[in-house]
Amino acid sequence: MERGRRCERPRELRIERTASRQPEHVGERTQPRLPVASNCRRLPPGLSAATTHRLNLRAEPDAADNGRMRVVVLLLVPLLLFSAWQYTRREENENRLALVASAIALHDVEVSCPGFWTRLVEITPNAGWVDFDEHGRPSDETSLSASTCDSLERIWRGKQGSFACLLTGGCDRKTLEAVSGVVTLAHESWHLRGILDEARTQCYAVQTAERLARGLGIEAEDARALAARVAADDAREPVGQYHSTECRPGGLFDLHPDTPDWPSS
Repeated sequence: MERGRRCERPRELRIERTASRQPEHVGERTQPRLPVASNCRRLPPGLSAATTHRLNLRAEPDAADNGRMRVVVLLLVPLLLFSAWQYTRREENENRLALVASAIALHDVEVSCPGFWTRLVEITPNAGWVDFDEHGRPSDETSLSASTCDSLERIWRGKQGSFACLLTGGCDRKTLEAVSGVVTLAHESWHLRGILDEARTQCYAVQTAERLARGLGIEAEDARALAARVAADDAREPVGQYHSTECRPGGLFDLHPDTPDWPSS
């Protein structure tokens, strides 16, 4: 069977000139021509070896194109500015919370809060979490939910009101969320320190809630009220994964058993 033929690119491109014409054409310039590869298969009917393609370029874009571009720019610029503002604000919050968490973890740690666009699709039952490897070693970062980050940011930015209602009752939802945020950050900070057991971790968080609240800028009186409320609520919790009977003054999980204060800070 005869093998199919193929077109090959010549190694050198030779320019040939046509043979000299008759005397009456002496004044005309000879035209160079390129050799046609003789080993190419015949082109299908309707196709020629040389074709022309005419470009129709416009001198200026259409008015409709300019209009669409202006609309895109008008929409894109505010979006970029908003995203940059959100990023800067989130980074400030993460850095501030990381400083407080590092003081409890006893080494530099990071706090991660979800960005604006992530919050739109965030679905998590957890207020915060820390990843541990197969050997029980924690990572150097804790992730907090959007509501936890918001409540803690509201505290250190001075937008959270007094916590005196914790002793008398009648606190609004935002105040209770702020208390939960303080306990959550304290809890995850102890995980970052290497404590894996949840009951022990929660008991340590109860005892350091006042210290962490002070680190976020809460006044001393409000910080004590917050810690007292957290300890009272924890004492009423049933024994389980997050509460132990050893979480009490003089108990196994008492950080300062030599002092009568509870929760000690």
